[in-house]
Parts: sequence; C-alpha cells; structure tokens
Amino acid sequence: MYNNCSAYILLNTFYYISNSLGAAEKIHINEHDGNGTCANVLFILGFHYYCRHKHLFITLFSVAYLQVILANMLIVTLGCSCRQLQKPMFFFLMNLSVADICFSSVTMPWIITSILLNNRTISLRACAMQMYGFLAFTSSEFLLLSAMAYDRYIAICDPLHYYLTMNKRFCVSFAASCWLLGFADTFPHAWFIFKACYCGSNRLNHFFCDLTALLKISCSDTYSIERITYVEGAFLGFGPFLLTVTSYIFIINTILTIHSIKLLKGLYQ
Repeated sequence: MYNNCSAYILLNTFYYISNSLGAAEKIHINEHDGNGTCANVLFILGFHYYCRHKHLFITLFSVAYLQVILANMLIVTLGCSCRQLQKPMFFFLMNLSVADICFSSVTMPWIITSILLNNRTISLRACAMQMYGFLAFTSSEFLLLSAMAYDRYIAICDPLHYYLTMNKRFCVSFAASCWLLGFADTFPHAWFIFKACYCGSNRLNHFFCDLTALLKISCSDTYSIERITYVEGAFLGFGPFLLTVTSYIFIINTILTIHSIKLLKGLYQ
C-alpha cells in the first residue's frame, strides 16, 4: 500500500512540476475538430512538456513500478508458502497486496509505454476501462483496510473468540464482499464515461484517464454522475474511515484498561 502510494505521489509530483514549468510552451497535438460529433479517441497530455527527458521519466517510473510489484509479490508468496503466516490478518494483507499490484498495473505500464513511444492516444473504450480499474481497485483497498482494522479489533478486544469469529469462511466472505462492493460501486462511473460524448475537445489534461479530467471535457450532462460520485465518495471514503477509527479507539481503550488493571494489581500487592 505504501509503495503504491509513493509511486502515485511521484507521478503527481512530476506531472504538476512539468505543467508549471512548461506552461509557456506550445502544445502541438491533433485536437478534435469540435464539429459536434463525438470523439472516439482521446489524447492524454501527460508529461508532454518534458519529452526531451523521457528516459529519466521512464527510469523513475519503471523503478517505482517494479518496487510495487516485487514488494507485494513477496508478501503474496510468503503468505501462500509459509504455514505460520496463514492467519486472518495475513490473508487480508495478501488481498491488499493483490489490490496494490492491480492498482499500479492499470496505469503505470500505459504511462511508461506512452512516454517511450511518444503515443498519447487512447480509445474511449480503453480509457473507460482504465478509469474503472483505477477506481475499483482504489475502493477495494479502502474496504480491505477497514477489514484489517476489524480483524485487529477482534484480536485485541475479544481474543478468546478470535479464531471462532475470524474463521476461514468468514474471512473469505468478508474479503469477497470488499472486492465486489469496490467494483460494483464504481461501475456507474465507467458506464457514464463510456456513453458520454466528447464533442468540444478530446485533449485530456492528465497523465491517465482520471474521472475529474474526463468530466471536464464531456459535452454530456454530468449532474447525475456528480451526485452519484458525492454520495458514493462519502460512503466509501467516510464509511471505511469511521470503521477504522472506531476499531482503533476500542483497541486503544482495551490496551489502556489492561494497563490500568496491571497497575492496580501491583498497588494491591
């Protein structure tokens, strides 16, 4: 998760630096003619300002991507091969590692390839699928983090019933629910992007198919999808956050209670 976040932060940092430093340069790119017809191909501007430094970008992004893949593959391999690690907590951690690998693989290989070949075109269908994968794996990660917090809550606050509560069937069902909910939650966005019309401009001012950037260039009515985004964002953003914080509040309270009991026993003795 942290490797994945660092790679994404690296991308954003270089992207905004390149935009700010190269804002005065001209952009030579084939735009959609804006004659009212819907574009089937989009141009992702990305790191076009720094084309002369593309080998530096390719090296940095490739190293970041390999770091994410290798670190998470190590976790999955250890979890599958080592009996001592086949526990509920590590099961959720392996799911999180798979989500990290998929999350990075949706965007990073395309970005590296587009810089290498200097080809920033992408079909509308491929763009919708890329955006859907990015949002779906991100949502699944948030939910899996909440599942891990709940696992720690049961382990610390109710240790005697831990293996009874967090049995194999429950863990598999819990993880599957996180994946299904993450993919189902973001499906309306992918459907809208696929069906939307881009008649004004087909230049996407981002380094991959981001939902906000796509909504900005869409000629279709975005009111409904924006309302859905706000509602689902509050649910998938605030919901897992609240569950995680609540779990750790109970965990901290239990630890402090145990510490207080030990101190009282010491005083009585």
